[in-house]
Amino acid sequence: MSLPMVVDVAIGLSFGYPGTSLFVTIVNEVIAQIFTMRGRQLVKNLRQLIDDPAVVEKPGRLPTLAPFFAGRAGLRPSSYVAPTVLAQAQVPNARHWPRWSRGSGFAAIPSGSCRSA
Repeated sequence: MSLPMVVDVAIGLSFGYPGTSLFVTIVNEVIAQIFTMRGRQLVKNLRQLIDDPAVVEKPGRLPTLAPFFAGRAGLRPSSYVAPTVLAQAQVPNARHWPRWSRGSGFAAIPSGSCRSA
C-alpha cells in the first residue's frame, strides 16, 4: 500500500466513524423524544427516591413538579427538573427528615429503597 492510499483510508475513517455515530445518536434522540423515555425514567427514579407520602404531597401540588409526583393522567413529564426547583420544593418538608445522630452511619438509615441500593 502506498502512502496516498493510507492517507485516504485514514481520512475516510476519521469522517466515517464520527458521521455514523452522529447519525445513530440523532436517531436515538428522536426515538427517546417520541416515546418520552427520559421523562418516564425520571418519574420512576424520583418516585423511588422520594417514597414517603408526606414528603411527596407538597411538591405534587407545584405546577412545575406535578407531572412527576401527582400521577395525573394527561400530564407529560419533561426530561429535566432543575435541581434548584426540586430543592426549593423539598425545603418545607425538612421537618419530616429524620434526625440522625452524628456518627451513627449506615445503621441509622431507615429501611427502604435507599438502604437496599
